[in-house]
Amino acid sequence: MGIRYYAYPVPGDRIDDAHRDPGLFLGTDPLGDAWGLVPVSVETETGETVASDCVFALDAKPRPTMLYLDKAFRVFQDIFFGRDDDSGPRESYALVEGAPSVSYGQDYSFTPWVRVLDTTDTAAIARDLTLVPLVADDHPALARGITWKAEDINNFLRTAVQFMTERAAAGDGVVYTIR
Repeated sequence: MGIRYYAYPVPGDRIDDAHRDPGLFLGTDPLGDAWGLVPVSVETETGETVASDCVFALDAKPRPTMLYLDKAFRVFQDIFFGRDDDSGPRESYALVEGAPSVSYGQDYSFTPWVRVLDTTDTAAIARDLTLVPLVADDHPALARGITWKAEDINNFLRTAVQFMTERAAAGDGVVYTIR
């Protein structure tokens, strides 16, 4: 399945709670939230009906307010990190900064990256995202790992602009996880 990016709103008056326990604001199944997945009941060999842990119905539930960047967060890390004038990362970089820590051993595992963005961060990122130009198919960030089409990245960018602009207008913060 791979490592993916998910962000959820945090009401402005609950930012301190999010800093103490970001999990309060993250979905218990972010991929299920992003895709609207619901486990489908299956019949076992004994005739018992149980909820499956591997068969799901797509778009079977309403999706919560969230930003889902799939695996494209890596492309945005590249795009947001550099500026033409070498002045360092854009404010938008704070939206995608980080990576889970991975343990390669007998038991392959990783610890998700989680970050809380305060209301001032959210407003700054929303403003900056509106200044990020759309990418062309020859943009160097599109060649990293998974090959992305500019159209897909630009659609994710538009979604991020809308999500962050709405969060800023509502006075919200954001908690995100890369897992």
